[in-house]
Amino acid sequence: MFKQELLDMNQTGTNPTVSTRNSMAGTERAKFLEDGKEYEGLIVVVNNQHGTFFNVKCQNHAYPLQIITKLCNLRENDVVLFTAIKEQNLKDSSKFFWKADNVRKK
Repeated sequence: MFKQELLDMNQTGTNPTVSTRNSMAGTERAKFLEDGKEYEGLIVVVNNQHGTFFNVKCQNHAYPLQIITKLCNLRENDVVLFTAIKEQNLKDSSKFFWKADNVRKK
């Protein structure tokens, strides 16, 4: 199907209409996070040199967000609501980190 869409695009020279189906239906897709706003996400397991942690994967940010406070017991693949928190990077004050606060099941 994708191959046919590419062929059609080359022949007609117009941009095809792309369906942007959201994996987390019912939420409004914003391009970026805003400090203090509530978002929907999915609990994922992240493994790094410091151990294994639950983080929140959100469609508004490229990387899973570290959880600051969780309000209930969470498991992998739980759909959750959280508040986005912007924290300054201590090593480089021109940069910042995004974290998830008040994480709870939807």
